[in-house]
Amino acid sequence: MEAIPGAIYRYQLTPNETQRFLFISPGAMELFGYTDKQLQENFDLAWNMILAEDVDRLWSSIKASAKTLSRWTNEFRVRVKSGEIRWLRSSAIPEMPQKDGSIIWNGILVDISDRKKIEQNLEEKNSALRELISHIETEKQLIKNEVMANVDHLVMPILRKLQKKGTSFEEKHLKLLEKTLEELTSPFGKRIEGKLGRLTPREIEICNMIKNGLTVKEVSRLLSISPRTIETHRHSIRKKLDLANKKINLTTYLRTL
Repeated sequence: MEAIPGAIYRYQLTPNETQRFLFISPGAMELFGYTDKQLQENFDLAWNMILAEDVDRLWSSIKASAKTLSRWTNEFRVRVKSGEIRWLRSSAIPEMPQKDGSIIWNGILVDISDRKKIEQNLEEKNSALRELISHIETEKQLIKNEVMANVDHLVMPILRKLQKKGTSFEEKHLKLLEKTLEELTSPFGKRIEGKLGRLTPREIEICNMIKNGLTVKEVSRLLSISPRTIETHRHSIRKKLDLANKKINLTTYLRTL
């Protein structure tokens, strides 16, 4: 039995809630600092080692197992004879009640302190990671707000002045630029990147113009390519978006992204 990690035991709970070890293996010495004989003679040596914060939870789980005769498993902390605090895990199976009403469990106790330290370290790292992610999201929002403020206060006034002076075509171009700048920090760019990942840069550019209401002729003039080429691009875009042969308006669809 010395080769068994931890300790195996037979634990008895009487109807008047008296507790004792009918048997506990020599591994108890390594777990608690007391011999198996000492613990069998005085159960309080073991019970009094349990940290006060864990006692009620542990006792409630034992009584629940006694009531239902179900497997009992629990993890709890003890302050052993040396003063060191250890985490123990115990699992036991109850027998049928004895003639006097007592319940006896056959179980095993193992030291899980090392595992708990690893779990604590992981939780601390996860907490730090969550804090870092939160900080990054905050920084992203600040940058977004700054970009929006710069566009609104610095770029937009210049565009409006240019609109007053330009030709109708220049005004159309400036309108597109204004609309694009307004959406600079909107999700459209990110959505189109994910949703339309198969599109070429030119097709994405045309999608943005279509989304903002430009006609084929207007797109053609802005990009200095023929209307026929624009139509070819539109056909390719619809195919890649799985809109070919469907009665779905491309402009309407793009505005949903």
